[in-house]
Amino acid sequence: MIEPLGFSGIRYYTGQLSRHLAQQGASLALVTSRHYERLPGQLGYRLYPVMGGMARGQGRIARGLDYALRHLKVADIVRMERPDLVHVQDSLIPAVDTLLLAWLRQQGLPVVYTAHDVDRSSLRYTAHWRLQLNRAVYRRLYQTASHVLVHTADGREELLRDFGLAAENVSRIEFGNFGLQLEEAPIPSRREARTKLGLGETAPVALFFGDRRHSKGLDLLLAALPAVVAQVPNFRLLIAGESRVEHTTDYGGLIRELGLADYVQFVDRYIPAEEVPLFFAASDLVVLPYRKVYQSGVVHLSYSFGRPVLAARVGGLAEVVDEGETGLLVANAHDKAALAQQLVYAALHRDELERMGHRARELSTTRFGWNQIAATTLALYKELKIKPMQLVGER
Repeated sequence: MIEPLGFSGIRYYTGQLSRHLAQQGASLALVTSRHYERLPGQLGYRLYPVMGGMARGQGRIARGLDYALRHLKVADIVRMERPDLVHVQDSLIPAVDTLLLAWLRQQGLPVVYTAHDVDRSSLRYTAHWRLQLNRAVYRRLYQTASHVLVHTADGREELLRDFGLAAENVSRIEFGNFGLQLEEAPIPSRREARTKLGLGETAPVALFFGDRRHSKGLDLLLAALPAVVAQVPNFRLLIAGESRVEHTTDYGGLIRELGLADYVQFVDRYIPAEEVPLFFAASDLVVLPYRKVYQSGVVHLSYSFGRPVLAARVGGLAEVVDEGETGLLVANAHDKAALAQQLVYAALHRDELERMGHRARELSTTRFGWNQIAATTLALYKELKIKPMQLVGER
C-alpha cells in the first residue's frame, strides 16, 4: 500500500483499510510520508515512513524535489518486499506518481489506484488551461494503473466519460468509516466538549470541519448565517480546520463584515487526530455547503460520532446522505435562503437531529463498516493477480 500524504482524511482511510486487510489475512506493508500522522491503536501491518513532500516548512520547489527523489526509496522497498500487488492511495504530484506506476507495471506488478477525487484540480483551480493540463496528467495516471477504484457512482461515471477508461477496469467500493480509527481516543461528553471550547451548553451548534478551499463553500454558509441568527439568536457556528496556500478568502474579515463575530467560533489550524472527537462531540449538526465534491470523509467522520449532516446535493453526497434519516439536503448551497431554512429547522428540531444521529452511527458500522469493504478489496486483489496484465487504457 502506498499513501503519499500521511495526514488527515486519506491517512485515516488508508490506516483503517490496511488494518482490516491485515485482519483478513493480507501480509501488508504501508509506504507513506516520513511526516505521517501517528494514529492510536495497533497497526497490524509493516510501516515504512520514507516518502517526502509533506514537510510544511519547505517551499513548493523543495517539496517537489524531495518528493520525486524519495520515490527511489519507495522502489527499494518494493524490491525488498517483493509484493504480489501494489495499491496506491491518491497522488501528491500526479506527473511524478505516473512514473512510479509505470515502473511498477514494468516490474510485472498489478497496480490498483484509488481515485478519491477523480479530478482534484477541478476542486482547486478555475483557470481553463490549468484544468485541461491537470486533466491530461490524471488521464495518463489512471491509464497507467491496472485497475481504478472510486467511491461513488457519480465519480465512476466521470472516469468512464472524461478519462477514457473501460468499464471493466473501474470498480466502485464504498468509502469506509475512517472515523472509527479514532475510537481508542477519549470521546468527551457534549457538556465537556462545549466547556472546553467555550460554547454554551444549550445553544444549537453546527460544525464546519476541514480545510477551507473554495469548493468547500464556507463563504456560502457564512452568507446564509445572518438569516439563521435572526430567527435563532443562540445559534452558533463552529469552524475548525487549517488554511492552505491556495486559500485566498479572508474568512475572519467576512465574519466581521457580516456582523457574525458573536455567532462564530473560528479555530484556524490543522486539527490532529487526538483532538478531532472534541469538535464533533460539541456539535449537533455538521454542515457541508460544498460547491463541488466527489465524496467526503467528513460525512463518515460525522456518522461515526453519531452526528447528522446538512449537505448540498452535489457529487456523491446524495449517495451517502439519506434525507430525513441521516441528515438534510439542499439542492444548491448557493441558495442561501434554502440553506438558512434548513439550518433553522435543524436548530428548532434537535430531537430530530438526535434520531438522525443514531441512524448515522448505525450506518457507520454496517453499510460503511470495514469488514465488507476489506473483503471486497481483497477479492479484487485476487482477481487482478490472476488476470492477464494490460494497461487500463488498452483495448
